[in-house]
Amino acid sequence: MLRSRYTVIGTLGTVEARYRLGDKTVDVEISVNPFKKISILVANELSGRLFTTMEIDGRIINNIPPWLEVDEPVRFHSPSLRLSMHLSPVDGCKMFIGREVLGKRLDWAGASYQLSDGVEKISYRVSFDWST
Repeated sequence: MLRSRYTVIGTLGTVEARYRLGDKTVDVEISVNPFKKISILVANELSGRLFTTMEIDGRIINNIPPWLEVDEPVRFHSPSLRLSMHLSPVDGCKMFIGREVLGKRLDWAGASYQLSDGVEKISYRVSFDWST
């Protein structure tokens, strides 16, 4: 049986996150100070059980893969909530999108930004829309 567990590895650096809430937006600013060269991912995730479809460049995707690099804006849809989350690529980052639902272990859908070497600060906007 596969089990998740946490292991103490020591401090790898510091991260400061700032959020500014708007009516249908969240402006995010992330500053990082890694103590050594490491890969840094900034995740933006919602429930994969609720957000089941995605739109990229006008194409609707019903079977969202677990890890896909994209360079276009993406919109995650929750048909049951009638809510969408929008994210766009960020300068200085690779953008990965995906969805995984597996029993009680995995339940996520969203986008992650992987900071390029030397990038220590990013800013981006997450937008939400209600469907009618």
